[in-house]
Amino acid sequence: MKKIKHEIVLIAVCFEDVMHEALVESSYLAASMTALTQPAPQMSSLIVTADEAPLVRRACEEAYAAILPQLSAYAADGSKVSDEGLLFALCLPVKRHEDIDALLLHELRRAVVSYVLSRWYEGKAVALAADALHRYEASVSMVLHDIRLSNETARRPVSYF
Repeated sequence: MKKIKHEIVLIAVCFEDVMHEALVESSYLAASMTALTQPAPQMSSLIVTADEAPLVRRACEEAYAAILPQLSAYAADGSKVSDEGLLFALCLPVKRHEDIDALLLHELRRAVVSYVLSRWYEGKAVALAADALHRYEASVSMVLHDIRLSNETARRPVSYF
């Protein structure tokens, strides 16, 4: 039987990156909402700014607490929340596609940002909060999908005759 070798991969999501992504995405969504709805809502109330950094940090910690149990089959010791951001320690095969690590970083960042925005829009715009929550769930599903793709499948000898 072939033994697959694994290594621990650390994926860090910085609070500053999450804050920037949340600002960009909320600005875009606020501009879209004001253009589509009548009467136009207060645009500034829909945009995440630097003043909301404590809320974003708390929402990031909630996202970490929600994501880590879903990754428990692949999680390793070393996952934590630090002053700089979130650190996910994942046990992945040594032989994997070279772009998997960058893809996992992107999807985990998207999941955290979507979770933060769902919390931000919770009392302001119910439709936007629900949409952000769906994007969060889709991103976490993609993380799990990418991790499963990185693992080799079991191949058994087969005779067709």
